[in-house]
Amino acid sequence: MKRGYITASMDLPHEGHFRLLKACRQHCDFLTVGLATDDLCVKQKRKPLLSFAHRRSILENCKWVDLVVEHTGESKPLMHQKLHFDVLFSSDEYFGSGEMQFFEKEVPHIPVIYIPRVTHPLLSTTSISASIMHRIQQSTQVVACGVSGQILRQGFGPYFILKPIHFSTEECTNPETTADVLGFFRKFDALPRNYKKKHFADQKDESPPEFPMISGVSSSRELVINRQLQHKAWCTYLSEAEIFTKELPDKPFIANTIHATLLDFANDVCRARLFPTRIVHLIQREGGITFKKWCDTVCPTLNAFQAKRREVEQIIEELRQEGISHEDLHSRNVLVAPNGQLSVIDFGWSMSCGFQMCAKEQHVLAQHLRENFDLQHFRDSMEVCPATARWLDIERKQAANNGAPNAHFRVS
Repeated sequence: MKRGYITASMDLPHEGHFRLLKACRQHCDFLTVGLATDDLCVKQKRKPLLSFAHRRSILENCKWVDLVVEHTGESKPLMHQKLHFDVLFSSDEYFGSGEMQFFEKEVPHIPVIYIPRVTHPLLSTTSISASIMHRIQQSTQVVACGVSGQILRQGFGPYFILKPIHFSTEECTNPETTADVLGFFRKFDALPRNYKKKHFADQKDESPPEFPMISGVSSSRELVINRQLQHKAWCTYLSEAEIFTKELPDKPFIANTIHATLLDFANDVCRARLFPTRIVHLIQREGGITFKKWCDTVCPTLNAFQAKRREVEQIIEELRQEGISHEDLHSRNVLVAPNGQLSVIDFGWSMSCGFQMCAKEQHVLAQHLRENFDLQHFRDSMEVCPATARWLDIERKQAANNGAPNAHFRVS
């Protein structure tokens, strides 16, 4: 019986690999494959996409392969001493390589058969990897641009939304606290909120002049509030994953710094979040398109617009009853699914009666709940957003016309 031997990594097995194995098997009666371990793949090429166990399982179920053994980097002469094969196989791309010349010198009586490599571009691990990356890139859509990072819609496989949440050094000293770690309310009498008012509409970022957009008042709050609300049909929370950590420095970045103005303080907070100590991905289910886009491209009638607006206001009332103030509810933080289900996202500014907060912030929350701040904020934001403002104009015209039929009002 003629025994053959070949080494391979077989990551992302494709037709080219199986053509190679078939050609080898046609020149022997028993084919052994020395399958590179994960560690060897890292040393020789890159970290494999498929684990050794996964790749081994595929080879063991290939009809051209009789035995799979671990290949941890042993020389081919040493493997010949262990396996006593009668012929060595290799892809012709390794013809004349130092490794093959060494084998032919050390074991001259064992023939080496070089199998022509398949050069078709579709039969290449590199091409397959590039195709997968292209599909991932093509399927990723930016839902919103947050300060912590882009909120991405990932459509490769199951649909979900990722939002990176950055924790500064101060927040990582107690990463689960919902207290005002950075001291917004302790250090200053007022914190500009993310208002969507008409007098900010002409500014590019719709925020107060020269004031940076700070990503929330506590990074933990967005995670905690999503966990708390996950039983709600309009909450998109699925899970969370820590993707980055580093050791805490000896001294906090902001806590002991004296800031003359709120602007100086805000810039320091932004810098702290740009160089985080911890980043957590908030993983959320696909909630659909933004309410803004729905109003602009999908909404068929004034009746439909008014019904959706009432649904949003019902959600706002649910939040108020729970003792929660979202603090940034506008047409881009409400999603509409194809089946009409509404979802609320982006709780980075939220305040809740269940959070640890200083006395000043507790006072602000009580006032906002009493005055129904979220409802007014949402209504103000609709006046600013062109997509929703058009429907509001139609609504006013209908009211002026003493109740003309809703169905006659359409946006082209």
